[in-house]
Amino acid sequence: TRPGIHPGYKWGHGTKVLALFVRDVVLRSRYFSDGEVARIEPWLCCPIDGIVIRHLRTVGVKPAVSQIREIDSARVYWALQDRLGSAASEAGVPRVWLDDVWGSRDI
Repeated sequence: TRPGIHPGYKWGHGTKVLALFVRDVVLRSRYFSDGEVARIEPWLCCPIDGIVIRHLRTVGVKPAVSQIREIDSARVYWALQDRLGSAASEAGVPRVWLDDVWGSRDI
């Protein structure tokens, strides 16, 4: 990691952009068959932002961060993905869907 780059840019903002890109390539393009999408979808990460973090709190999950820029390491990032996976599992959906389901800016 370059010392001049804030870790939150890499793990917070950078992973959000990557997760959005991979989600769109897998779920919204014609690169993969329906069967391939069904196999890949459970493994996709949820793009994390302030809205997703706030919604985690509304379902009783206490994330270790309150803003995307506070996601400053792989450990913090994957801990959030695990929490999102648990919340999604309880709802019976893949965690990548939480970005769309919780996309409301009302909170």
